[in-house]
Order: sequence, then C-alpha cells, then structure tokens
Amino acid sequence: MPAFEIALHQLRPIHAQAVRTLYNTASWWPGRQEQEITQILDSGPVVGAWDGELLVGFARAVSDHHFRAYIEDVIVHPDYQHIGVGNLLLTRLMEALEHIEIVSLFCEPELVPFYEQKRFKLISSQRVMHRDSK
Repeated sequence: MPAFEIALHQLRPIHAQAVRTLYNTASWWPGRQEQEITQILDSGPVVGAWDGELLVGFARAVSDHHFRAYIEDVIVHPDYQHIGVGNLLLTRLMEALEHIEIVSLFCEPELVPFYEQKRFKLISSQRVMHRDSK
C-alpha cells in the first residue's frame, strides 16, 4: 500500500474545493456547495487522506462532543478504494472520537462487514428515520 498522509483538518487544512472535487469524482452529494462544505470543515472532527497534494479520502463526524457522535461522509476516491484508505480514515476519526460514549453511523448493506471490523454493531431493532426540510 502506498504511504498516505492521514490528518485532522486542524493539523493539515482540508480545502472545500478539494472536498467538492472528491464528491464529484465519487458521484457523492452533488448539491453540496463549497460554502456549505467550508462550514462543516470547521464544525467537528474532520479527517483527510492525501496522496501527495491530492485529497483522496475524507471523513467527518457530527457530535455534541461529549455523549454522542454520528459519522458522516466516509468517502474515498474511486481510484483509491479497496487499498486501505477508508480503514486509515476511520481509524484516525475514531481516535478523535475516543472520548465519546456512543458513535453511530448508517451505511449501505455491503459496507456492514467493513464497519463491523471497527467494532460497530448492526442493531436491527432500530429504524432510521429522516425528515426532509424541503
């Protein structure tokens, strides 16, 4: 596996334009704008993965910083998938969240084994509910 730099946004700033490019490359959240991305970069633990100067991975969490956190946007550039980048991102993000009592996420069914390796447990008794503001 090539050497990647994995760092929190506070240690190596992640630029909103690079995140937007990564989203586009992976066909992820086409409606998100750079201004909105800038706001989320400053709001919670955010981790980037770089191959040189190229942002190839991104993960973030939404948290109350004490009791609960929710992992969001674990994304890896398609050319860098299945070589450990996602694992490195999640490991670093979980280190930043180690003081949080409960960390949650939801994912596509095919990703359940990946997250189970990181000690996440599928809770089939719960249901995910969404309310769209639009």
